[in-house]
Amino acid sequence: MMTRRWWLAAIFLPLAVLTAGPRVGVVYSDWPDGKKSFFAEFDQALAELALAPEKMENTTLPELSRRLADFDLIIATSVANYSHTVDMSPHAGEWRDYLNRGGMLLVVDANYASVLNDWVAKIGPEFAVATAHCAAHVVKTPASRAVTVNNHPFLRTPRDLAATLTVKSHWAHMMSIPDGWERLITCSDGEGLLLLKTVGRGLVVLCSYAQMSSVDGKAAAGALLENMLFWHQFQQQGLQVLTLDKGTDLVGPSAFNLHMQGAPESLASLAVELTETAEGQEPRKHSAPAQVKGDHATVTLPLPAKARGRTDWRLALRRGDDRLATAEWQEDLPPVVAVALKRKHVYPRNRELEADLTFVPTPAEPAAAELRWRLDDQPATTQPLRSRQHRQTVAMTGLPEGRHLLKTEYWADGACQGQAETEFFIHPQPLYEVRSDGVLMEAGKTFFPLGFYHVSWTFTPAQRQEMATAVAAAGYNTIHVGIKGDEKNTTSYGDFLDACAANRLRVITEFGCPAEDVIAKYRRHPAVMGWNPGDEPAARGITAAEMFQRYDRFKQLDPNHLAYTVICIPAQYGRYAGGTDVLAPDPYPMPKHDVDDVFHRLQEARQEARKVDTTVWAVLQCFGGYGGWTRPPTPQEFRAMTYLALLAQVKGIIYYTYADNSFSLPSSPELYHAAQTLPAELADLLPMVMDGHFELHAANADRVYVGSWIMNGRRRLVIVNADKEKTAPFAYEAREPGLPAVLYGEAMEMRRENNLIRAEIKPLERIVLLE
Repeated sequence: MMTRRWWLAAIFLPLAVLTAGPRVGVVYSDWPDGKKSFFAEFDQALAELALAPEKMENTTLPELSRRLADFDLIIATSVANYSHTVDMSPHAGEWRDYLNRGGMLLVVDANYASVLNDWVAKIGPEFAVATAHCAAHVVKTPASRAVTVNNHPFLRTPRDLAATLTVKSHWAHMMSIPDGWERLITCSDGEGLLLLKTVGRGLVVLCSYAQMSSVDGKAAAGALLENMLFWHQFQQQGLQVLTLDKGTDLVGPSAFNLHMQGAPESLASLAVELTETAEGQEPRKHSAPAQVKGDHATVTLPLPAKARGRTDWRLALRRGDDRLATAEWQEDLPPVVAVALKRKHVYPRNRELEADLTFVPTPAEPAAAELRWRLDDQPATTQPLRSRQHRQTVAMTGLPEGRHLLKTEYWADGACQGQAETEFFIHPQPLYEVRSDGVLMEAGKTFFPLGFYHVSWTFTPAQRQEMATAVAAAGYNTIHVGIKGDEKNTTSYGDFLDACAANRLRVITEFGCPAEDVIAKYRRHPAVMGWNPGDEPAARGITAAEMFQRYDRFKQLDPNHLAYTVICIPAQYGRYAGGTDVLAPDPYPMPKHDVDDVFHRLQEARQEARKVDTTVWAVLQCFGGYGGWTRPPTPQEFRAMTYLALLAQVKGIIYYTYADNSFSLPSSPELYHAAQTLPAELADLLPMVMDGHFELHAANADRVYVGSWIMNGRRRLVIVNADKEKTAPFAYEAREPGLPAVLYGEAMEMRRENNLIRAEIKPLERIVLLE
């Protein structure tokens, strides 16, 4: 981890404080149940700024209020005042004084009355902000998650805060916002997700986004802190930044522009110095005095053509020899040619290589531009370019198995302006591959994985084997298990795989010891179906780039089996979909949410996965009794989620879990019985799911979902009522005379009216009909 040295200077602070940097207090709660889940939420971001915070549980907020003079910044972490909520009314004056004299307050996860009403609003009526569920949570569509970013300098300097925040999910927004707050980011409802308020020489930032220690939150945490501290420097000088443009991010001449407002004496004799250090080059300095007119000042610094690659920038606001404010940032200008392959590892069914090319030449448009590409050292193909975004399809006919290069060149004005080489691999026919419609093929035959997780780390090999035996006996064909670290140099895991093969169980493995060693040892075992490169990487700090690298290593080691990746954050489906064979979302809605969350999340995942030829399986909930999942699903919910997943057109289902540290399926007899009987119920439907013609007739029609599959002249219809309480009517157009056969469930008052079949369906029921 690179540690940033402290670079902020605020003249109102004593010299000793300046040397140490701002004094930071972090407030957390013990949620849930004393586990203090967000105790370390900002640790990495603060460490990168070389700041050592003092941490305080929210129960000590009254004491903190009396010590506010000891701090420059207070951070309220996610759910900071949620448990053992403290009413801050008695301390309103202390917080107003703290802010007016230059203190800062950052509140993330500003989605609860416990922090907004019981803390922030108690500072004064002008701070009273309300919160409510957002369309992103209620409607749950990509459009409902869209946000609007205000063109505000707080979002841009020194870090691109908007870019780091808006990749995160949000479920609530801030509303009823008094005058004096600036809405920096708003949701599709037009309400606030990021608010800024200046208070004297201090400031308050309220942020609806939460979980700043997640993979998509760490960058946001750092950007929030750096931008707040940068903004604060200007406030300490009595200055307000109106606009700040760091210059174009394209290659070529540009300009840095700063526009400030303040009292004439605050603006007098100001100058800006900008230092540019391109990688491998000597620093270049640019400086200019501020041009003052009344209470406004502007600075413009012409910048020559920028270098491609990484450049470090340092900004200093000066008055004579005194540095009043500084900031540092990095800029990475792209190469002339960038290539992204749809799939890097290709198989006999892939007759063509698909590449997305991005061209970033100098700003001046060339008279004529060409793309020249070749495979390995074959003759080049030349074609005109009419856009800086180009998709190229390349035939791979005649190429042997192994490593190959796609070589691309951008030509303009008679010369090559830039080039790129991109490797890809051609593999022989694998044991497992994904058909173009997402269906899994096993040795050339269609296969629908239906199975269970076993979180193996605290269980003995014998207990793991008991699970596998029970799962196979119920008719499941797939299990997801872990190989423990102490099994690396024993025959234990091989013995387990042998038993699985005897029971016709396919195994997906996650790793408690080095993955490459395990893959090399067991890649030829007949029970192996695939490998898990890292569970829920989007929530565990594993970037999409790292997962792509793992996928690449796994496929080079073992092109015969699948890479399987679980993503728990819907906004991240698209980022991770290209670095796996199987994208497996794990929506766990019960009991707080609705069963049809499963349908919506899986449909979203499928939209993203189809863009990169990745299939989608569902990881469905079969656990409860801990954390936010206070009970396991009922048998009705278990079946409803299963059929909703099939209606969302998934091509595999793995249930979480048969057992983990806190749950054992056999200890929930009714759910266990439902799980044991499900494979037989699905046996005749799954072949149609793989090879039949599917049609979705109704999706959320008064909470009812209807779909059908047709194969070999027969049609099976599935109807699911996602409502927890209400019986609902449904209807569909019949293909055959008479009434259909009811295979499973209860179709109440089923009747025929002309060509329509009508009936009613109970809450959380599933009905399977046969025509």
